[in-house]
Amino acid sequence: MNGYPLYTLIYTSKAIKPFSIDELDHLLERARLFNQGHEITGMLVHLSGFFIQALEGPERLVSGLFSGRISNDSRHNQLEVVAKGPIQERKFGEWRMAFNNLDCLEERPEGFSEYLEKGFTTEFSSKNSAVAAAVLNNFKRKFSNIGS
Repeated sequence: MNGYPLYTLIYTSKAIKPFSIDELDHLLERARLFNQGHEITGMLVHLSGFFIQALEGPERLVSGLFSGRISNDSRHNQLEVVAKGPIQERKFGEWRMAFNNLDCLEERPEGFSEYLEKGFTTEFSSKNSAVAAAVLNNFKRKFSNIGS
């Protein structure tokens, strides 16, 4: 790593139209390739067309990724930043972009909350940034083998 202070940004969004499994795979492939070359790590969770994503890395790179590629991606809208700021260490440092598609789970994880039932709605998440962070951390613990 380059020694710059670490920064995190967590956001939610809603897909304009449903993503197929192949489209999600392509999205992840491109994100992981980009992140690897830009010192960015994180996690993406998908449920019924809603996304929640945590990004970590140098502030300039994370902010640039969000304001450029992510904000301008026409495949989603209702973009809402639920948390951002400096961090002491990475929570998802071992993953260029971990991923979990909750639509593919046969059973909901223990403790499945109203937050997940509503599909990461921006109205709920903007009032509950701690819940958004907890959701991501919970998936990190439960699904530590879910991606690179």
